[in-house]
Amino acid sequence: MNTFLTNKSYRMLLINQWVSSFGDTLFYISFISYVSEYKFASLAVLCITVSETLPQISQLFTGVIADFQKNRVAKYIAILASKFLLYTLLTLFVTDKNFSMVMVFLICGINLLSDTMSYFAGAMISPLYVRIVGDDMTDAMGFRQATAGVVNILSNLIGGVLIGVISLQMFVGLNALTFLFALLGVVFIRTSLRDIEEQMEVSKRLTAKSFGEHFLHSMKILSSFPAIIKLIFIAAMNQVILSIITPLTTLMLIHHPFIFFDTGKSIAALSVVIFSGTIVGSFLSGGILKNIPIKMIVYFEEIMHLCILFSWLTNHFLLLLVVVFLCAVAVGMMGPRIFNLVFSMVPEEVMGTIQSVLGVFNVVVPGILSMLIVALASATNLKITVLPLFIFVLTALAIVKAMKIE
Repeated sequence: MNTFLTNKSYRMLLINQWVSSFGDTLFYISFISYVSEYKFASLAVLCITVSETLPQISQLFTGVIADFQKNRVAKYIAILASKFLLYTLLTLFVTDKNFSMVMVFLICGINLLSDTMSYFAGAMISPLYVRIVGDDMTDAMGFRQATAGVVNILSNLIGGVLIGVISLQMFVGLNALTFLFALLGVVFIRTSLRDIEEQMEVSKRLTAKSFGEHFLHSMKILSSFPAIIKLIFIAAMNQVILSIITPLTTLMLIHHPFIFFDTGKSIAALSVVIFSGTIVGSFLSGGILKNIPIKMIVYFEEIMHLCILFSWLTNHFLLLLVVVFLCAVAVGMMGPRIFNLVFSMVPEEVMGTIQSVLGVFNVVVPGILSMLIVALASATNLKITVLPLFIFVLTALAIVKAMKIE
């Protein structure tokens, strides 16, 4: 919070992120809701999912390319301007008349291009961001992560209210305006950003050979920090457990409802608890609990995972709510700590690549494992699924114990 109040460049970049995220979320839920009324809804939802997923995977390429960029501030401004123009043009084409799969393909194509540019821009300005916050990295990332959660909740609530009140065309136009706001925000601080960029050096030219060499060099640097690799692996595995809490708890509640609550209300309460815990943990990470060692946080998190497994075995939903909140707090605290640890050691010339690789790892690995675990629970029963999860948590505890990190 203190960094937000005292650092103008950080404050402007973060506000830009809030506004852009708000617009993206409104656009996404309105688009999903709108296409659900048509006969081609299934195909449309698939196209939307693909347009959201491919940019995340393409980070492996855009992150490497980002490390070779010069004139980053100017290119960042150009990307924001391009996104504003794309959605402004899209606003002119989207109408309620003659809405078809052709329009869905057009919207998804623009969304895919826009998100790909966003990931590229994020990797490109990461070294500038690290220089901007300096020693306040944990506080800055904690506040950023916490407020991102708040914005996500608010945008979903507002989107739910506005759906049916305003048209899809207006949602697209609103998204375009958020990119305009972000563009003006970066223009406002461009001088200070350029001053920081002038301190950076980019000597290599981007070729097919240098691309491959740079990627391998980046992975070699990352592999030189085994403790960090273990920590990132554990964080990804912990994300798996956080991801499966809702579907597995749903399976539990179907057979063992919580008092007079129906399953929907219980899951809604669980979702609020998860969001709230993550936000609280993010705020605390760089605040009053900033001196707690990472190792202690991870130990606490794994103990909470054991408690979650116990609550599933005993069908104790109230206990589950308490331990899930504490687990989410630990997850919220871990994110900024890992970011600070990684980027305080990684050279800025490979920062974009490593950030993107970690981004893909944290999306692909938890996603695949979560699907497999939920499939196992659905095909058998929840109690059978607890056994491999128990072994998994014990393995994580053993890895933490062997880690040479405080």
